[in-house]
This record gives sequence, structure tokens and C-alpha cells, in this order.
Amino acid sequence: MKHLITILVIGLVISITILAQDNNDHDLNLELEHTQIVNEIVEGSPGTSMISPDGMLLAYARDIGEGGICIYNFDSLNTICVPYPQENVNGDPIRFLDPDVLRWSPDSTMIAIETDSLRLLEDSDMWVFSVETGEYTNYTEDNYDGAIIISEEARNIPIDILPTWSASGDLYFVRYTDLGDSIYTTELHSIRNNAGTLEEPTRVVDLTNETDQSFPFYNISGGFSLDGSAAVSPDETRLVLLFRSTQSDESDSIWIIDLQNGQVLQRILFTQETYQLGLFEEEYYDELQSQGVSWVDNNTLVMTAIDKFALSMTWQSYRIGLDNEEISALFDFNGIVSLDDYLALASDSPEPYFGILSPERTHLIFANRPNLTATGVVAVSINDGEMMNISTFEISEQRRIPALFASSGNNGEIYRTLLGGIVYTFRMTE
Repeated sequence: MKHLITILVIGLVISITILAQDNNDHDLNLELEHTQIVNEIVEGSPGTSMISPDGMLLAYARDIGEGGICIYNFDSLNTICVPYPQENVNGDPIRFLDPDVLRWSPDSTMIAIETDSLRLLEDSDMWVFSVETGEYTNYTEDNYDGAIIISEEARNIPIDILPTWSASGDLYFVRYTDLGDSIYTTELHSIRNNAGTLEEPTRVVDLTNETDQSFPFYNISGGFSLDGSAAVSPDETRLVLLFRSTQSDESDSIWIIDLQNGQVLQRILFTQETYQLGLFEEEYYDELQSQGVSWVDNNTLVMTAIDKFALSMTWQSYRIGLDNEEISALFDFNGIVSLDDYLALASDSPEPYFGILSPERTHLIFANRPNLTATGVVAVSINDGEMMNISTFEISEQRRIPALFASSGNNGEIYRTLLGGIVYTFRMTE
């Protein structure tokens, strides 16, 4: 099998003491009210923690005792956990893989579950958990649980990954199918939302002939920023996919797919030269790789990239205009003389990580320098790169395992974001 996933982000974010909280609106119309360490909220590991789109709930996968999905309510402070199903609709026992990513529906009522199928080399189906009923539903039941390579039983068994919601609640996902001799089909499927009820999955487009590579679309194992490796445009007419090449002589790219006719509208190449925009001397980092992407508007994307082999702390973000395919870096590190200078405690250079868009999608909000003494939350304008501090913290000696994903949500009054294991609650102002 070809190389599947090249990055495993393993990190520790340390507990914090607030030094200062700047409650000005920073032109973001946000006032920081308070912070919480996420692993003081969850029962077990907070790695899969994700804030709901309305900002009122926190979902995570419980990894202690009986596994299941837990929902924490920020208002009531109550937590409800529902164990994973033990058998399928036919009464046969199933092996439910631990979730790697929990993807909330836009109305905060459902969660699409993604397992780390490609790294674990095991079959995965498209499971959805209903927050309202506590039910788990498998929308792509193939009556198979087990290895996806070598085993003859896995032939022609679909591997469903990368769940991605549209604004109206349609669920898209990528399907790979083993045809034998290391040949896989690549398809995009959807599960339409009919007045709150998910329908049977249908194929949107067969992408097999668009590439000769296996498994080019997947979420980075162990964490992502923004919306992960796929996102639907605000007008729901297109879907962006991050294509990660498994061949050393080919470049990564951004694919834009028309959801009406299945046509691949654009392929925007990201060579290593492109990734180096705005970065300091190349000797201080290895190859970069796309991490996450989000739509700023119907014609603009923002994408993050990290060191491909996690050998350095390099992280860059890019603004991509689809009309002219112009790419610009959000951070300018060209003034860095040496890596030591960059990592020095006195350095005022940003060290961005765990990025997420602001409610109005005008800024990238990110955790800054999460593993060094001085840390905090900073916002950078997507249009002009101007940065502004939102809060500053001091790290204590006790180390804590972070939530591995960036997420956020708001209800028009409260905006919450989870960055680097810390939940920030903002009051939205006019």
C-alpha cells in the first residue's frame, strides 16, 4: 500500500495562569470573558474535543471505561455520555473503532464520526450520532469490519472517510474501494439532508480517473486546523479538497469540485517553493504539507501548512484567491536570522498553531507559541496580515495533554473557540 499519512502531531499543551486579558474588541467585536482548560471539563482524554457550531456544547470521545461519545453543556455544566453500539442492525456484533475526528452538523444536532482508518488500516463506515436521541446510525453499512489490505474479504469493500457538512446539513464524504492489485477507486459521495432527516448516500463524482494515486484525500492524523482537509463553499456549489501527493516528484494541490456536475474546476498547485512563501531560511525546516482549509467567502480560501515530518515548529497560513489563483502568506518570517532567535523567549515573532476563523471570517485566530514560556491568543487579518493580541498567558510547570483540534462556534451572543486545549469564551459585541 502506498504511503497513507505522513504526519502524526503529538503535542503537549501546558496548564496556564492568566497574566493579562485585553478586553478591547480588537476590531473583531469580541470581548474575552473567561477561559477553561479543556481537560478539566472532559472525563478522560480531551484529544477529540470539538465545540458545536452554536458554541453551547462540547463533544468528545470518552476513552475510559465504556467507550462512547460525551456531550458537555456549557450552560448546565452537565455531561451526557452514550456508549458505542455493540451490534449492527442485524444483531451481529461489530467492532467500533475509536473516533479520530468528531464533525458537528451546522445545526449542532448531529455528529459525523471519522475513525483513523487509513493509519489503522481498518475498514470505516460513515457513522452519525444524534445529539437529541443519543442514537448511532451507520449510513454506509457494508457488513464488514476488519483489515482493508491483504484480506480477500476487503475486496470491493468501501472505505468511507473525511465527513464534511454543508451549511444546509448535507453530509459529504470520500470513498475508496479496493479493486485488487493495490488499485483503488476514489469517489465523492453525499448524504442529503431532507428537513433534518439524512437520506441514503449517493455518488456525486467518480474521481478515479483524475489521479493515479491512492488515498490522496484525508485528514491529517492527530489534529488539523480550520475545517480540515475538505470544506463546502458558503453557497454550497463547490467543495475544496486538499490533495496530498504520495509521489515525491509531484506537488500537493487544492482541488475545487463543482457539486452540481462533479467537474474538477481547479487544481491549484502547492510546490515546496509555494509553501516557503514568507518563511525564514529553508535550513530550519523540512518539507511542508497542507494541514487544513476553510472558505473565507465564495471566492477566497485560507489554508494552513505544517512541517511534513513534525521535525520543527514551522507553521504557515496562506490566502488563496480563486479568481486569479493568487497565493499570499499571512505571516512574514523573512526577517528571522536564525532558528535560535525565532525561538528565543524575547522574540516577538508569532508562532501560530491551532488556527480557526473568526465569526465574520475576517481573521485567523490562533494559539501563539503554545510550548514556550510566553503564549497567548492572536488574530491576524486575512486581507492585510495585520496582527493583534487578544490575550496573554503564563505557563505553569504542570503539563497537560491538549485537545488536538481547533474548533469554534457562536450563537450570535457568545463565541467560543477551542485552541490548544483551552476553551476561550468571548462576548460578541456590535
